Amino acid sequence: MYRKIMTVLLALGFLGLTGFAGTGALAAERIFLKIGASSLGGSWFPTMAITASVINAKVPGAISTVTSGGAITNVRNIQSGKVQMGLTYAGVVGEAWNGKGAFKKPHRGFRAIGIFMDSVFSITVPAKSSIKTFYDLKGKRTSAGKKGWGSTQAYARILGAHGLSFDKIRKSGGKVHHVGWSDAVLLMKDRQVDVIQLAQSTPNPLIMQLEVSFPVRVLGMKKAVADKMARDFPGYLAVKVPKGIYKGQTHDAWTIKDNSLVAVSSKLSDDLVYKITKAIYETPKPFKKLAWLKKMSWKTATSGVPVPFHRGAARYFKEKGITVRSE
Repeated sequence: MYRKIMTVLLALGFLGLTGFAGTGALAAERIFLKIGASSLGGSWFPTMAITASVINAKVPGAISTVTSGGAITNVRNIQSGKVQMGLTYAGVVGEAWNGKGAFKKPHRGFRAIGIFMDSVFSITVPAKSSIKTFYDLKGKRTSAGKKGWGSTQAYARILGAHGLSFDKIRKSGGKVHHVGWSDAVLLMKDRQVDVIQLAQSTPNPLIMQLEVSFPVRVLGMKKAVADKMARDFPGYLAVKVPKGIYKGQTHDAWTIKDNSLVAVSSKLSDDLVYKITKAIYETPKPFKKLAWLKKMSWKTATSGVPVPFHRGAARYFKEKGITVRSE
């Protein structure tokens, strides 16, 4: 069933929802947009496939396609001109803007369009696992997410807050796999890994998919540690995964989350980005079909964004009565 849904979403993302495309698009000048998402199997690719379909249908002349990427990779690719839009994290764009974290120098070739959803960094283990705290990960097998992903960076930082790292896990006899989330789920189902990193809104559909096979739980940290990470890394927020949300979640678990937002090249025209922003936030129905986007709204699209908005996006939000910093 999941593969069928992905096939439909891919078709929509690459070809557009022609059912509600206007005839004016046929006569308009063609505008080609490449949009960075992530790998298949998570929430980002179908999210951006729908985004592309909406843009193609609502913005005259727009022909947008979706490519793989990741939060850090997408920002780098916008900066270099490989893509014109991409999904990323608020924390990542803040670091990119200031040349911190994974970015050796400031990246200023992008601007914000708006928040789409939150992403809870869920380090997940089988409910019966002997792993009770992050300190128990020495010598274990883990799927960390792909290199260039913001969630992989977040996992590394969570480990660092507990005196660990991917290298220390390897040196203590463990293994670290850098694969996508769908592959990570398969590895855990086949008992090839002990712990996996997953990041989506809660309840996480991939965790629920895992629980068809066996109960799992999110590994928690002390609230004080989560609060410190939120202070140390702007964009992160401490969040509680409540007991009972998953079959194996018998206790509350504190972790961190970040907001997923769409960034866009600063080179795109104000008029084009205005039309894109308006199309995204004024066409809610396709997005609501995805469980993790049910709360997506222009009303919450500007909160906590640490970088300037594109002037075209700012124009749209101004019409809604929201003033944002723009360049």
